[in-house]
Amino acid sequence: MSRSNPLCGAPRIPGELLKLGLCVAQRTVAKYTAYSKPNSRHRCRTHLSLDKDAPEPRRIQPPEEGKIVALPEVGGLYHRYQRQAA
Repeated sequence: MSRSNPLCGAPRIPGELLKLGLCVAQRTVAKYTAYSKPNSRHRCRTHLSLDKDAPEPRRIQPPEEGKIVALPEVGGLYHRYQRQAA
């Protein structure tokens, strides 16, 4: 996830993982990513100020709903993640 979103830092990635039903500490993510923040606020992007939810709320998708797929946005600069049934 950090490789396909090089401009996203440790605050965003745990929020994305949480929406995919995976719980990971922000500290763990910070160890493996460069800490940088994009300037734009995207409607689907998770935010710490929204308790790791997005401006357009998304439900948590548990692992039994399928594999994780990356959906490119902004010409592939960012990616949104969701589960997709096999």
